[in-house]
Amino acid sequence: MTVPELGLVEFTRPQDLPADAPLVVLGPALGTSVTHLYAPLVPLLSGRFHVVGWDLPGHGVSAPTQEFTVAELVASAGTPTQVVTCAKAWFAADFLAQHSELCTPLLHDLQGTDRFSYAAACRALADYDLREETGPAAVPSAVVTGTEDAMVGPDVARPLAQALRARCEIVDGAAHLVPLAAPELLERVLTDLVAAMR
Repeated sequence: MTVPELGLVEFTRPQDLPADAPLVVLGPALGTSVTHLYAPLVPLLSGRFHVVGWDLPGHGVSAPTQEFTVAELVASAGTPTQVVTCAKAWFAADFLAQHSELCTPLLHDLQGTDRFSYAAACRALADYDLREETGPAAVPSAVVTGTEDAMVGPDVARPLAQALRARCEIVDGAAHLVPLAAPELLERVLTDLVAAMR
């Protein structure tokens, strides 16, 4: 098994920031690029934080990975077939119509995602359940979800936050991609977490 190489996106440059600027690392959602997912949030963090992100294999700027067989994908026609399903899961009712400038690039990300890498990521996530092993976090933490998130909604977020002894934020009317729906809230949460570490 080879370890996939993840593409790094540097949203802000250290030389443009104060020497003590905290580092914020942003991760993607399956089928998206970190660049488009956090487009509304990054400007709110710029100037105060060194912001970097990473993309899953075959997503955004990361190279595809091939550590599985084609036979496992025989029933999959590729990521374009997932666009309608993901649009319904990622965005709350009417959000896509009202904010197409934010949503459309993410749906294009999904269409352009390497299908083999997408399938590999799905398989990796399918068995990755640490709920039974979750204990209090060693650093200030937060769990954020939307009321309309059918994948990781409030019923999952609240017990996770309790187990971590973390802050829990439930965004009314948001679906799975909270960074698009509530960038100002995420900016406040990140700022609070960093302040609690100092």
